[in-house]
Amino acid sequence: MDVKKILPSLRSDSQLAQVYSTDFRSLDKSKRVFFSERALKKELQYNRSQDALMFLAWLEKNVYYPAARKRGDADALKPMPEKSRNHGEELDDDDLHIPARKLPPAPKPQHLQKKVIRHPEAASFGARFLRKPFLALWRGDVEMSQTILLGGLAMVAWIVATEFLIDVVTSPTHYTGAYVWRQWLVLLLLLSLGVAVAWWCVGIMRCAIRRQHEGRSFRASLAGFVFGLTLLFYLLPFPLAATSEWVEGWWDTVQGELQTAEVIHDKHLGRIVVRGELGFGTYKRLEAALKQTPVLTLVEIDSPGGYVVEGLAMARLLEKAGADTVSLEECSSACTYLLAAGKERYLGPKSEIGFHRSFSRSLGFGKGWSSWDHRVADYYRSRGTDEAFVKRALDTPGYDLWVPTHGDMFAAGYATKRWDERRAGY
Repeated sequence: MDVKKILPSLRSDSQLAQVYSTDFRSLDKSKRVFFSERALKKELQYNRSQDALMFLAWLEKNVYYPAARKRGDADALKPMPEKSRNHGEELDDDDLHIPARKLPPAPKPQHLQKKVIRHPEAASFGARFLRKPFLALWRGDVEMSQTILLGGLAMVAWIVATEFLIDVVTSPTHYTGAYVWRQWLVLLLLLSLGVAVAWWCVGIMRCAIRRQHEGRSFRASLAGFVFGLTLLFYLLPFPLAATSEWVEGWWDTVQGELQTAEVIHDKHLGRIVVRGELGFGTYKRLEAALKQTPVLTLVEIDSPGGYVVEGLAMARLLEKAGADTVSLEECSSACTYLLAAGKERYLGPKSEIGFHRSFSRSLGFGKGWSSWDHRVADYYRSRGTDEAFVKRALDTPGYDLWVPTHGDMFAAGYATKRWDERRAGY
């Protein structure tokens, strides 16, 4: 019988040979090594794990004592201690090699009992892992190397699938202003990623704790625990980084504190006016204004910015409508996407246009371009903006603001005309 297949927590062969000397050695020309009866008993008692004690009890009952009786060993034929005959009384560890137990309480009535299927404690790793792989890894029942490798592969597969779904849900190309269900779906996907990260990392830490309790290498167990804990704190923020504004928008939606820009269809001025923060819901307002009659083709924008996805989606809406845009006062951050969307892009004499990288309230200011910044850069380029201008705009951190001169914007192709050059009717 290969004891290590039943008890993988036993010490290594080199350690066992050093501890038991001649009681743990090879008996033939093969590489196999064998325990003596005495050495195996001592090792199982030293291990003290549940599996080891149960295995020892089974060996004593079915192998050791029957063999001793056949040999006429007087010690094995001693009657069971008197105190063990008293029904319900505990036994000492000196009398049995398994922990003393009290009799179980009286069973509950049948209609109150729950059906619980318990697998044998001595089941092999393969059987346990195949039956309930995710639960086994979460509990730390799987060996460390397999926990890291198999759990890591499962994590990578789920991250790839989740990132694909989030990208589809949050893409401004497919966004038509229906933000509430998207916010909830993004939140659920983020929660699933958080649960997956916790499942893997906690499994690693529990495996390390189990190894330590089994008397295995302290250094390896400590390294595994620290590795799992480090991964937990390192991986959790990443999913939030890609969808932070959706989570912020979800919170604003739940609290009823959405900041939506005012959109006015002003037929007397002959233009649509967008004024205020570009929060979730502004897209729908702009879409409704563009459909009103008379149809107005000039959009005046006065905004400090807002959510990237809302701004890019509104910009594509203006671009599709073939509208002209103008800024007469302030247009910063996400507002610059809307201004860039115009067929003609006018600048008023007092307008100030401010550029910077995206940022979020929850994660702060990043040091480099995010995936959203690359999307913004692509949009600026698609509107004929010079590459050097795009780089300068998005290299400006989120806590700062770059306000180029009107001449720089005309030269770079970001703006096309001055307000006093507007066409008749505007």
